[in-house]
Amino acid sequence: MVGSRILEIGCGPGWLLLDLLAAGYDAYGLDLSPEFWRQTGRRLRQQGHPNRLVGGDARALPFSAESFDTLVLTFPAPFVRDPWFWREADRVLRRHSGKLVIIEAAIAERSLWPRALGKVIGRVTGPVPNEESRFTIGSFVAERRVVQTEKERVWLVTAVKRG
Repeated sequence: MVGSRILEIGCGPGWLLLDLLAAGYDAYGLDLSPEFWRQTGRRLRQQGHPNRLVGGDARALPFSAESFDTLVLTFPAPFVRDPWFWREADRVLRRHSGKLVIIEAAIAERSLWPRALGKVIGRVTGPVPNEESRFTIGSFVAERRVVQTEKERVWLVTAVKRG
């Protein structure tokens, strides 16, 4: 990650957001779901982090320009393909240093889950990427790669604002 001010877009139940706060980041979460607002808001209050959650749409981020160093998305919804999302990401990220990190998919077990997840992802987003690739999208230069650890494989996209 770049910098200390982070926005998790589509924070869902808030587990990553809580981890980021525990690690000392100045982190905020955004989600469109009222159910997640209730769950995540309760968890944040219990951990002493009130006012770190915002309800809103990723295509109309309710933050001022250049508010964040890094945006993080895990298993994002289809809005990630919407040009409005990329314009908003560009607007709220700091100039010349802003970074967008997207975890597209992850596989933890070697037997059932790779096939099942591959089928689901294939239906939702097209083929699961197997190779590294570089591309531009809006004002970002992006790289997609597969990161293999001892226990899991993660499909990761990192995008950096062009200067």
